[in-house]
Amino acid sequence: MKKISVRLLLVSFVLLLLSAVNPYGTPASEAKKQMLNVSFIDVGQGSATLIQYKGKNVLIDTGEETEYNKLKSFLDEKKVKSISNMIITHNDSDHMGGADLVIRDYKVKKVTRAKYQEKKKNKQITEFDNAIKDNKIKTKKVKAGSKIKIAAGAQMTVYSPSKKSDESNKNSIVIRLLHGDNSFLFTGDIDANIENSLVEKYNLESDVLQVAHHGSGYSSAMLFLSKVKAKYSVISVGEGNSYGHPADFVVKRLGNFSDYIYRTDRNGTVTFASDGNVLNVTAKETYNDDVNVQKVPGTPADNNIGRNIIGNVNSKVYHSEDCGNLPYEKNRKYFNSGEAAESEGYRAHSACVRR
Repeated sequence: MKKISVRLLLVSFVLLLLSAVNPYGTPASEAKKQMLNVSFIDVGQGSATLIQYKGKNVLIDTGEETEYNKLKSFLDEKKVKSISNMIITHNDSDHMGGADLVIRDYKVKKVTRAKYQEKKKNKQITEFDNAIKDNKIKTKKVKAGSKIKIAAGAQMTVYSPSKKSDESNKNSIVIRLLHGDNSFLFTGDIDANIENSLVEKYNLESDVLQVAHHGSGYSSAMLFLSKVKAKYSVISVGEGNSYGHPADFVVKRLGNFSDYIYRTDRNGTVTFASDGNVLNVTAKETYNDDVNVQKVPGTPADNNIGRNIIGNVNSKVYHSEDCGNLPYEKNRKYFNSGEAAESEGYRAHSACVRR
């Protein structure tokens, strides 16, 4: 009886060991580690991001129709055949121009759009709407508080929009993606006013930030950046674009808060690989001194109110950079301090400049 008992114990022990190993000899603890890849695709002056996880492909935006070949080349290189969910952050052509072509060339299972849409219609929006209808694609409309499923182990939460606006950029979907201890924040084209309102309501601290509005001077408020605390900032932008994106002062400001800044016009497609703990980055190296895959020197703090100052050349009023009433870019003049603005005859905007 003793010999039989010993044998049974040995057999049980061996079976226990085998149960902790998968059929390919990889420990179960390692087998549970599912890699998540996030690629900020170089599509010129626009935005397109591919998330790959557990066999699912989630596409956030598509870039301009005229740059669709860049998106398609990348998707084909990654052997993408179907899109589990195509998320369109808002209706600007540099974010959704290629959406109908993606539906034409790939099996799109679901489309996600903002619940709140401005009334404008144009050729590209109509083509997109028709492609959804013709292909009978399920559509989900999201707002602040909505959840977007990818697969177990990765979750997406929507933080904006929370109300309707007549401006497309303000209707942008803002998403935070969590994978284990790693986090990504996608911001569409929201402005500084929305950025600041979000961090006043939510904890949006993230490892990777997709910089809002391609690095425009209307976005990347200091309060917002200080709350997000992103180690990596990625600017989706086209080389030599006519908008002047990214604004120089925005790039310098990002350097105050992020250790690494990537730009798709200089670094090409930027891919983050997450195992739920560690992030690895793949990007084309550049050798420009001002912006590389390294920390960018920060700007000196303003000696008056500690923020970049934006003057309106018509009204001669200056604002803090996160004011909700900033002038159009063509009517702006930038100053390093409030004193500098006042020395040229500008007066402070009482609603945003605290003296």
